[in-house]
Amino acid sequence: MSVVFSGEDVDSLRKRALERIDSPMAIAGAEIPDVVVIRGEPVDVRGMVEEARSRGGGGSALEAIGVFREGVAERRERISVSSDRDEIEMLVEEALGLRRAMVVLEHVISEREGAGAEGAADAVREKHVEDARRWLDFSGRVKHTK
Repeated sequence: MSVVFSGEDVDSLRKRALERIDSPMAIAGAEIPDVVVIRGEPVDVRGMVEEARSRGGGGSALEAIGVFREGVAERRERISVSSDRDEIEMLVEEALGLRRAMVVLEHVISEREGAGAEGAADAVREKHVEDARRWLDFSGRVKHTK
């Protein structure tokens, strides 16, 4: 049974959900989903991860990471308008699973490229820039909705 919130209750639920998605620790133990819908099409997340692992990364891993980023962004957008607790919880779990899949693929890529400390530092900087960009995008949308 779905629980629908109103007013500040739903706002605080949305805020906590988005914070959880952004938390670096939240993906620990997150399940990589089998299939999710991204851009209106079913995407075999687990299959894409396994394929990239078997190929040792490469273009398929980079492409998958891009698709998974879009999936996380879609879920963030849906959370920001949903008033249904069950839907929000499902979207958070899917987003965390997609983020977990991205981390796995990033690890595969770094192993393939033999990334040392310099490569790891670049990856951290790139992630920081991406996180900052998402936050600015989100905060701009929130300001415009009030």
